[in-house]
This record gives sequence, C-alpha cells and structure tokens, in this order.
Amino acid sequence: MNIIQFLRILWARRILVIVAFAASVVGAYVVAMLVQPRYDWRGGGAPRLLYVTVFSSDTVRSAKTLLELAGRLPRATPTAR
Repeated sequence: MNIIQFLRILWARRILVIVAFAASVVGAYVVAMLVQPRYDWRGGGAPRLLYVTVFSSDTVRSAKTLLELAGRLPRATPTAR
C-alpha cells in the first residue's frame, strides 16, 4: 500500500473521518466544561512566601526573608522576661 492508495481510502471514507473528528471535538469541549478547575485563586492579592529555605551540604536553614537567611538582619525571636 502506498500513500496514494491510503489517501484514496480516506477520501472514500471522508464522511466517517469528518464525523469521528467532529465527535472528538465536541466530546473534548463537553469534558472541558464539566471538569472542575484544578487551580482556583480566591485570595485578594498575590500569594505570599511563608519561608525561604536553603539546603547546603548537611544543613537546612529557613527564614522569613532572604536577608534574614543571609544573616544580615537579626532573626526576630521572642525574648523571655
């Protein structure tokens, strides 16, 4: 079978090919409309970063900001009086 024979077979069955394609498009549209959205943002602003974490060799350090992580600002810890 060469390409010309294949195209002649497809052309002879063109209605079947068109119906199958249309059914696929309609089915995909229906599924896309029925499926619940996976990600839904309901917040009032941009998401906030809770912690920044760095892995280096055997240690793990985390802080609320990059400056705290770099050690440039003292870490805010509650003091007992």
